[in-house]
Amino acid sequence: GDVAVYDSPAAPVERDGDAVVDADGNRWTVERDGLVSAEGDERLARVPGRHGLWFAFRSQYDDVSVVGEERAAG
Repeated sequence: GDVAVYDSPAAPVERDGDAVVDADGNRWTVERDGLVSAEGDERLARVPGRHGLWFAFRSQYDDVSVVGEERAAG
């Protein structure tokens, strides 16, 4: 897959299906160019970057959280 970095809503965030939920319980839809609030009235921009692998990005930034997609074993 691809690596995408977004401005963060209230941390910590957790993955919930196709969305993320922030520390305040707000749901955000993950879109290619940003995170969109469930009400659609707020958008957090995608941060431009050129890191192709999550660990390459993570090694450069100390204050980030990686929210991944759970994958079934098999």
